[in-house]
Amino acid sequence: FDDNIKPTFEMVQSYLKLSDRELRRVILHMPYNIVLSFDGNIRPAMNALQDHLKLSDEQLREAVLFNPKIIGLSIDGNIRSTTNALQDFLILTDDELKNTVISNLKILSLSFDDNI
Repeated sequence: FDDNIKPTFEMVQSYLKLSDRELRRVILHMPYNIVLSFDGNIRPAMNALQDHLKLSDEQLREAVLFNPKIIGLSIDGNIRSTTNALQDFLILTDDELKNTVISNLKILSLSFDDNI
């Protein structure tokens, strides 16, 4: 625990500026995230989400608190493919896409072709 999982928790907490209570909530809602590598999985996914949707640090933090599952999403398999398909299908501007996703974060964990 101390050698692998605890440092990942601490990096997630620091990266998203989470309180101990908020970190606990994220972990309890998506316990499989504890096996993910911060540098190999979590940070790239968070950076991709933030860059792709042009989220502020606070918006990213709120997104993770609302839907902890996004920590473990695939960059290309979930984040980019779903948001790009949604944007193209609905002919959304970047700001409209951002607002649509922020208002319904579960969209990110869906397959556009199968669920939307």
